[in-house]
Amino acid sequence: DTHLSLVVCPSHLCIQWKEQIEKHSNLKVMLVTTKPQHNAAPSKYFKHDIIITSEKFLTGSHYTKLLKDEYKIRKQQSKSSALSFGSVVDNMWNSEPSGLFSQAAKGGNKKQYMLFTDIKWKRIILDEGHEFVITPIPKTPFLRKQALEKPNFKKIMETINKLESHTNWYLTATPFPSVEHGAAVAEFLKIKLSLPNGNPPPQMDIECYNTFMNRPQGYVIHQVMHGYLFSRNTKTNIGEENHLPQELQSEQIIEFHPIERALYKMTVAHKMNNWEKIARKICAQAHDVWEFGGYGTSTRTLEDLLRNTIRRRTNLLHQTNENVWSIENRMRNPNFLERRESLLQQKQKLEEKIAKYSCDLEILEDPKLRQAIDKWNTEMKHLGSVYRNTPELGTKISAFLQWTKDTLKDERNRIVIFSQYQYTLTTCERLLKREDIKIVWCKGNVHMRQKALAAFQSEDWDQTSARVLMLSLCQAAAGANLTKATHICLLDPVAGAEESAYTTEIQAVGRAVRQAMDNDRPCRIVRFIVKDTIEHELYLRNHKKWREEDKGGTQSKQEEDDSAAVRAEGLDGIID
Repeated sequence: DTHLSLVVCPSHLCIQWKEQIEKHSNLKVMLVTTKPQHNAAPSKYFKHDIIITSEKFLTGSHYTKLLKDEYKIRKQQSKSSALSFGSVVDNMWNSEPSGLFSQAAKGGNKKQYMLFTDIKWKRIILDEGHEFVITPIPKTPFLRKQALEKPNFKKIMETINKLESHTNWYLTATPFPSVEHGAAVAEFLKIKLSLPNGNPPPQMDIECYNTFMNRPQGYVIHQVMHGYLFSRNTKTNIGEENHLPQELQSEQIIEFHPIERALYKMTVAHKMNNWEKIARKICAQAHDVWEFGGYGTSTRTLEDLLRNTIRRRTNLLHQTNENVWSIENRMRNPNFLERRESLLQQKQKLEEKIAKYSCDLEILEDPKLRQAIDKWNTEMKHLGSVYRNTPELGTKISAFLQWTKDTLKDERNRIVIFSQYQYTLTTCERLLKREDIKIVWCKGNVHMRQKALAAFQSEDWDQTSARVLMLSLCQAAAGANLTKATHICLLDPVAGAEESAYTTEIQAVGRAVRQAMDNDRPCRIVRFIVKDTIEHELYLRNHKKWREEDKGGTQSKQEEDDSAAVRAEGLDGIID
């Protein structure tokens, strides 16, 4: 029975927990995430206040093997000796403990390791708890049973639930994805149900939870768990203790270059396979769309891309016409009468492709497109480098690059770039490096992500320091320490279901603003949106919910009209 608290968190957050505790308190912290760290003397553990470990360590081969060895030792002791486990615990402070620590003999030398099951913790803190039991559960009973029996689903929670403690804390900002998830949390929190007729209270687990879900007790369980047991710290409540900087949000609504607009219209006209993905790539940088002949050394400007696309469509049209003629010849051959129906279907599909390629060429070779390009070259080039670079970089990337240069002129500024698409971040990385802008990309394993965040957060700034951090909006945002960020750049609106997209974006933005409390200036959030595209539609859809939150659930008539116009007209570009 000790004063120790145990923090179990994802691997990439262990260092952050240690740094923040030491920064804001005088508590002594010990990190146990590797085998050498675990090989500390027992007395060292009890000289600290908080032990931090990761789920990877608790489920790794080293620790699980120690648990199995210790179980065998105690089983043998219980058979051959009258020594009770309680008396073993009383010997915990002895210099030469036996039974308390797993002993692994290697090369004749015995190593002793402290097992977390041998300590009764004051509290156990499960941080980002949704990551431990996030495995989706199928609805089909048979598949559901199989999923629950998978080792990866219950392995970490079974290990944690075996630890003794006075108090358990479950920390997360993510809603429960399933009933089973809520049951797993209830089991971790050691919830028990009081039953009538003097029946013993059952320990809450998934089976018990499901038993009472369709009964009146199920309603009570939900009311107690969600209404009383869980605490929701709102922005207002937290603001009473900590000052949350006010974010300043802005949008850069960008006009397409005429060639990008033509390629975009061509993509959405026929709803080709993966057309939404291709459309978003065009918004990011059309040069990298291989469907238009991109990725080649010959594609240096939008004009090159246009010529390559016309040449590619012309060749495809010619090849498809030849295939149609071949099929028609085979259909006139008496030997192919039995396959006539199959040949007709093939011909029909090829004729659809011919119509598609002909329509594409009509769009790309339209004289009005050439007039629009000449007009753009005349009117736009004198407006600055952002427009001069557009033919080579594309509209959005050119605007983003110019904004980044202007922002970094102030040496105090540091930028976090969010995108949900790998190809967008890859393009930004390549172009920023070409401009000699030092960046770090938070990706890879735990150590690589921690190294990238540490470089961005460094207090020792010089001309070679990284002042731009790139993050995947969907993968790497959780738990990222962004206390030095002054500007947040969202390169694309979040796709997917409306509620999911809203949650993803608000968590990323909220984390950046919340973590920016170290700065004496408000955090600036900038979104880059290409006008009259699928991006614009997603932006209006996602931010309808933002506006409803800000206005208490109401929406102005003009905002409703704007959203309805985009939905009604699709992607034809009718927004003023």
